Amino acid sequence: APGCQEEKFREYKHSTPFLKSVGVFRPKQTFDTFHRLEGTEDAFEAMKALAEGTAPYIFLAVTGGSGNGKTHLANAFTIMLIDRGIDCRLYTVADLLSYLNSGIQDEEHGYEARVEEVNNFSVLVLDDFKPEYASRRGADRIEEIIDWRYRNFLPTVLISNRDITEMPERIRSRFSEQGFGRVVANRGENYRIRKGGLR
Repeated sequence: APGCQEEKFREYKHSTPFLKSVGVFRPKQTFDTFHRLEGTEDAFEAMKALAEGTAPYIFLAVTGGSGNGKTHLANAFTIMLIDRGIDCRLYTVADLLSYLNSGIQDEEHGYEARVEEVNNFSVLVLDDFKPEYASRRGADRIEEIIDWRYRNFLPTVLISNRDITEMPERIRSRFSEQGFGRVVANRGENYRIRKGGLR
């Protein structure tokens, strides 16, 4: 029956293998399980609004210190998009660079084909962006992917533990553009330190 097939497909989309295939390695990290500590509210609300489709922006940069829930929000965002039937991919920037560069040796699914694939995901989340990646092989492609998605109005999220002012100019300007992008600082404290009682 169609209803039964739909339910099975829904279950599959919530399965660990499927979520891993789109970049979510912690499927329990949803918006419902996020601990909204002081300083995390703006990042939480901005990510959730974009995931729900109610935000007035389609480019979102979330910055802040290590361990304060940014990756949890990236997972939650991706899970909600998948739940809504929207094709979303989550990569750490390091993993994306490795994926693109490994295409150089792949005759069937080469470098340019991989760039085009990433360019055209309905929604793309790039986690753990560091300015020093600019010196890595192919790193200029990250800027080009972001620029391509900007010109084609494709929602993109960038997450970094660095301030937006440390980003390359082309990236900074895209996410800071009024009416198109938004930059939000997650000012929450480090959850790992908090849990360890080292406050």
